[in-house]
Amino acid sequence: MNGGETPSTAKNVDTDVCALVAERIHLVIRTRRAPRDLVTGKALSCDEPTRPAVCGTAWADEIGLLGIAFPQSGQGAFFFFDLNNEPVSKKRLTCNTIGLTANAWPEPGVERCATVKQGPLAEMTVIVDSRCDGLRMTVFDKAYSLKDPTAERVTDCDKPSAERLAGPELLCKRMNE
Repeated sequence: MNGGETPSTAKNVDTDVCALVAERIHLVIRTRRAPRDLVTGKALSCDEPTRPAVCGTAWADEIGLLGIAFPQSGQGAFFFFDLNNEPVSKKRLTCNTIGLTANAWPEPGVERCATVKQGPLAEMTVIVDSRCDGLRMTVFDKAYSLKDPTAERVTDCDKPSAERLAGPELLCKRMNE
């Protein structure tokens, strides 16, 4: 805790961050079968040279950046979240944060969680990233990753957050409950 932070203040920050994570996970659960419904009226990009078979868009709201992509034809969904978690939690977002197990660490501060086996996110892959100013999370299914070879690419980070990289884990409610 920082100098002016009390145990109850620290707990409230964590609760707020967990609420943001839960809100985004519930968005994925509600829209993973029809991600196109979320982008009605928004400009789509369907011609990126690195992902020619994929359409996508991103926009910011009060929570942070939300990016959604899907194949031009067929099923699949990709969600990217950059959580604007003010006041900033000094804790790391990990697979364990949401009740999953990490099975790969592409670089320090980034975890690839084991594919979800059952529940509302069955067959989806989650990548969590604590390196940057905002906590980042990517969620996608196999149908999407077959069309987009960059699905598991870790986004660039200007300044890794040393406090988060070395800090304790943020623990939230399991995402499948």
